[in-house]
Amino acid sequence: MEIIDRPAIEFVDVEKVLLSVAPKDEDGRLVVLDFNLEWSVEDQVPVPPETGDVVVLLEGDTAYERWAVSGVPGTCVVVVSNGNLVERMPVTIKYGEPSALNLSAGTPVHE
Repeated sequence: MEIIDRPAIEFVDVEKVLLSVAPKDEDGRLVVLDFNLEWSVEDQVPVPPETGDVVVLLEGDTAYERWAVSGVPGTCVVVVSNGNLVERMPVTIKYGEPSALNLSAGTPVHE
C-alpha cells in the first residue's frame, strides 16, 4: 500500500474547507472511479482544555468531495483511500476570525 502525505492545511475555528480528490492515471489524465472513496479523520488532538472533534467531514456535491468543517482548535489528519491508494492531509485548526482570503483555482477538467 502506497501512502501519500499531502501538504498540511490550516484554518480557524469559524471556517470550513472543501477537500477534493482528482483521480489520475499513470500519465496524469483524470479518470472516473466506479467505486466509493473512504474518507476519515484520524489522530484528533484537541487543544486542552477543549473537548470535541477538531474536524468533521460533511458530504460534498460528489463522492470526490468532502467539507472539512472546523470544530475545536487542535490537530488531526484527513485520510482518503481506495483500496491500496491512500492519501493523508494534516489539518490544524486555530482560534480566531479569518484575516485573509485564499483564492485558488482547481485543475481544469474537460467539459
